[in-house]
Amino acid sequence: MKKAECYLPLDTLKVAGVTHDQLQGQFTSTQGNPFPYGHIDLFSCVAVNHRPRIKAADSSGHLIQISEIHGRAYELDYPVIWTDEYGNLFTRLNTKGNNLTFPRVFLSESNPSGFMWYGLQDSNCLLRVLRASEILRRNHIDTEVIIKVIQPTDLPFKKELLDQESFKSRLINQVWKEDAPEDSKYRKATLNKVLEVKSLI
Repeated sequence: MKKAECYLPLDTLKVAGVTHDQLQGQFTSTQGNPFPYGHIDLFSCVAVNHRPRIKAADSSGHLIQISEIHGRAYELDYPVIWTDEYGNLFTRLNTKGNNLTFPRVFLSESNPSGFMWYGLQDSNCLLRVLRASEILRRNHIDTEVIIKVIQPTDLPFKKELLDQESFKSRLINQVWKEDAPEDSKYRKATLNKVLEVKSLI
C-alpha cells in the first residue's frame, strides 16, 4: 500500500555550480520564465544526510520531499506563478537530479554511459527531457518545463566535498568492486569516457 505524500523538508546544502542555457543545441525555456538569465545560487543545492567536513556555503532555502516514490525530484520552497511561450501555466518550482542523501551508481546496459546515477541526472537523460517537454508544451499537454540547467562543480560524498571527477571516480570504483563481473563490457578503460558525462540539476 502506497503511503500518502509527505511534504518533508530536507537538509539542504548549497553547492558551487555553473548554469547552462542549452544542452547540445537544445535550449531551456526563457520566455515567461521568472528567472530567464544567469546563475541563481538558490537553485544550486543538493539534499544531504551528512554535511561535509569542508566548509561549504550555507543553504538559503529548503528542498521539500513531495513523496517517498520521488527519488530525485524535490519541490523548492519558493512561491512563483508563470506561463511559458505556449501559454501553459506553471505554479511550482522543482529540482531534479540533486539527491545526494545516499550517493550510489548502478551498472546499466540501457544508459549510453553504462551507468545509472541514483538521484542524479546525466546529460543524456536531460537532453531527452528537454526535447520531449518542448513537443508536449507546444501541443498544450501537461508536462514539466526545464528553466535552468545547473552543473555542480562540487559534490558532497561521505562528509567530504569533492570535485565532479573525484565524486564519479569514487562511485564507479565502488560499483566495479561490488557488482561488475570479470567479463563485464564496462571495464576501467571506460572511466575517462564516463567522467565526461555531466551530472546536472
